[in-house]
Amino acid sequence: MRFSHETTLDSYSESFNLADWLFTLSEEEYHACQAGHRAIGVVGKREGMVNVESIGGSLIIQHYRTVVAERDRVLMKSPHSRAYLLHLIPAPVGVAWEMEIIQKGQTRTFRCTIDIQLPLLLRLLSSMIATPFFIRRHLVQETDGFAQDMSTKMSK
Repeated sequence: MRFSHETTLDSYSESFNLADWLFTLSEEEYHACQAGHRAIGVVGKREGMVNVESIGGSLIIQHYRTVVAERDRVLMKSPHSRAYLLHLIPAPVGVAWEMEIIQKGQTRTFRCTIDIQLPLLLRLLSSMIATPFFIRRHLVQETDGFAQDMSTKMSK
């Protein structure tokens, strides 16, 4: 399952660095960007991070490793994430998370894309319990929240 959402950044600074922003995001700032965000922890300088999120009745723990950490693009992969359906039943999940700042004319947009790999049985079950709806809703709120945090920091 692949989901993507983008929004216009209210302000932008040429000195802004998306990777720097992500790897210095405090837990308080992470919580403020999306109601389902539970915890964030950075591993090493930019080696990866652990994210804990609650999405549509499932708790998801992602152990991301950094694939790309650039000024306008970050790609994180967590091939061995764990989802807890109803916060109880463990299931393996693979997650790729990409963030990009894209110039569109005189404006900049922020795009967040997630690609979730589920085992076949879980994929079938997820469609019956509206998981795609909850993931999309989470992603839209997260993307908009991240963009607001970035714009606030860039306007200072």
